[in-house]
Amino acid sequence: MPLLPTTPFLLVALWAFARGAPDLADKLRAHPKYGPYIRDWEDRRAIPRKAKAASVVMMSASWTGLALTSHST
Repeated sequence: MPLLPTTPFLLVALWAFARGAPDLADKLRAHPKYGPYIRDWEDRRAIPRKAKAASVVMMSASWTGLALTSHST
């Protein structure tokens, strides 16, 4: 899914791990890069503005690249 940001997949993975493998959910929460984002989401239901801005930029770049490389018939 190249047009979607990582955040939804990360949250779904955490949800699934919490139900089926709590030790893996704890490992994901302790991850040095993704752990703070997950803990912020669980505590405050918040995604940092920096992450939101990066998602908007990357999705816009993906759509622009798609528009420039597709051939309309």
